[in-house]
Amino acid sequence: MISLTNDDKYLIKNNAAIIDDEIYTAKSSAQSIANVLSEYGTTFVKEESLPEKDKWDNFLSMSYIILDWDLKREEKDELPEGVQIGATFVNETRKNSMDFIKHIISKSLVPIFIITQEDTNYIKQTLNQEPQIKEAMSKSNVIIEKKQDVKGDKIINFLQEWINSNNNIKVLKRLEKNINETKNMLFVDMDSIEKDWIDIVKDTIDKDEPEDSILELSQFITNMFLSRLPSIDFTEINFNKDKAISKTNLIKIYSATKVYTNDKADVGAQHTGDIYVQEKGQKRLYINVTAECDARKSIMFLVKCSKRSKKDINLDSNTIIDHADRFTIPMMLDREAVVCKLDCIERIDKTDNLNEIDIAGNKFIRAGRLTHPYITALRKKIAEYFSRQGLPVHPMDRI
Repeated sequence: MISLTNDDKYLIKNNAAIIDDEIYTAKSSAQSIANVLSEYGTTFVKEESLPEKDKWDNFLSMSYIILDWDLKREEKDELPEGVQIGATFVNETRKNSMDFIKHIISKSLVPIFIITQEDTNYIKQTLNQEPQIKEAMSKSNVIIEKKQDVKGDKIINFLQEWINSNNNIKVLKRLEKNINETKNMLFVDMDSIEKDWIDIVKDTIDKDEPEDSILELSQFITNMFLSRLPSIDFTEINFNKDKAISKTNLIKIYSATKVYTNDKADVGAQHTGDIYVQEKGQKRLYINVTAECDARKSIMFLVKCSKRSKKDINLDSNTIIDHADRFTIPMMLDREAVVCKLDCIERIDKTDNLNEIDIAGNKFIRAGRLTHPYITALRKKIAEYFSRQGLPVHPMDRI
């Protein structure tokens, strides 16, 4: 057998899906591929046709998906007299396949390996007409291969080459392994103490009468989980260095490490770190810096911020950006920096829907949330600014 690295195993020794109308046909390419991968440790979900749409989310937990492009139409209803399967039915099946692909890649990085007997260039041209699939193909998240080129042991070589060129997938699979092991360990440990432990915790939280008991329970479980999560082992990964990247994408990457964007869901409870952007006018920013404790009740405290360029704040590698009266977050929200003015704190009453708030007669929309450790550092900075014992309240008075 072909020797597998740890990263190969994280991908192959896992649950996967194969969708091929010949999966149960003896000596077919699909059966050959599935048999070989099963010998190497893959547990397969096998489908002869595309599943119903309400089952598509079930495939998001798969390690990878092998999809036959040449699927035949499943005949659920008898065709009218004189009608044969033709281009219309083929196009319908392929449209469904493309919808399935778009659904999967929009919600996960589960790789989809399309296998076919047809000309792969023609299929690429067809898929390139869908921008979402075209982008996934450019990132090797959707791959097209001839069936004969991945038949038998060739499928192992193909998967090894693919994962070796995708460091993000290597990290993702290692993270998944850690998460699954930690999740199971947490609940097994707690179950060994008390089967109904979660009911006891929820009851305790409710008796404390928090503003949002569900949020409190979620944070409690998340903290228990994170405290047990081990570090990810990055050995054996050959990370790329000095990769060329545009300034715009560089800012987007670092911004995404500090802020996750609003999912448009209604928010009834306030969250420390929520970012509000002015709907019209000067596009001012406010960040919720209210403490996460029962003392906040129905009051929100927000610090005023502004998007700035590196030139405006003289930001370079030798600049000290930890000023006494302001807090600077470089590379955030499609700008080179966001500056929070510590002396501009707004106090407002919490409303039912915190996706939209009113500050001094102006409407602000929740755009995302500043994450740890940035929100923690910001709140600490504000606390230091307003509690300088033995000094004037305003630090500028000392100059």
